[in-house]
Amino acid sequence: MISRIGYLNFAIVILLCVCAAQLVYGSIKLRGVVPPEPRDLNPAALSVNQIASQAAEPVVLSELLERPLFWSERRPYEPPVVVEPEKQPEKQPDPGEKVFKDTQLLGIYAGGQHPGVILLHKDKRIRLNQQDTLEGWTLDTLNERSAEFVSASERYRMEIQYPKVNFSQQPNN
Repeated sequence: MISRIGYLNFAIVILLCVCAAQLVYGSIKLRGVVPPEPRDLNPAALSVNQIASQAAEPVVLSELLERPLFWSERRPYEPPVVVEPEKQPEKQPDPGEKVFKDTQLLGIYAGGQHPGVILLHKDKRIRLNQQDTLEGWTLDTLNERSAEFVSASERYRMEIQYPKVNFSQQPNN
């Protein structure tokens, strides 16, 4: 008869053989596995959507909390009525808007006897001296930041548009 230690050694050898067989079988199976293709990262997955919180005003919240729950006169909460402001009558279109819709005042010059302006009109740069006309509108008055055009009894004032600069942004180096 085999002693107890012999049985224990025999069990360990069998267990080691089973583990070795699993290791060999697993390595053979892993060789045939093709790794999945990487997927492009969706930029929306990295962005965080802001949650619009509808926080109750402290006055309304305290009013709700002060009323007893089983009060006989208790009624559902009715939010205060918001009165909408009256609608303003529609503004009459400026007579010069049609002509100067695609026009931007780029600069004003006052060199010599012929002061004038530089305009970007329909994607073309145009120089107009004082008293010159553009589509029936005459350049009449020049200031340091604006120019006025006249057509019959109508006046149209155009101002230089400067780009807005945001100084809070750090430059990219």
